[in-house]
Amino acid sequence: MSKKTKGDKQIVAELFIESAKYILGENKKFPKLSGDPAQVDATKRAIETSRALYEALGERDTTVVKAIELAEEKRSAAEDFWKATGVVWKL
Repeated sequence: MSKKTKGDKQIVAELFIESAKYILGENKKFPKLSGDPAQVDATKRAIETSRALYEALGERDTTVVKAIELAEEKRSAAEDFWKATGVVWKL
């Protein structure tokens, strides 16, 4: 994704919308992903780690240590997403 077209921007926007709905639990189905396997894997990991952190922060028994661990995993996944796609993970 070195040079983004208007269509690419729309696809990325839709990906973030569907991912946000999944992360927040508004949509139970994982967003449908296709394309380059490295990009799909990085996107899947970014979505999964974002949801895990979101859910943990909503639980009363989540410790600070666990929250920090999950935040670090999410940060790492976001960095991998950027490296694979050239797009900043905004969620």
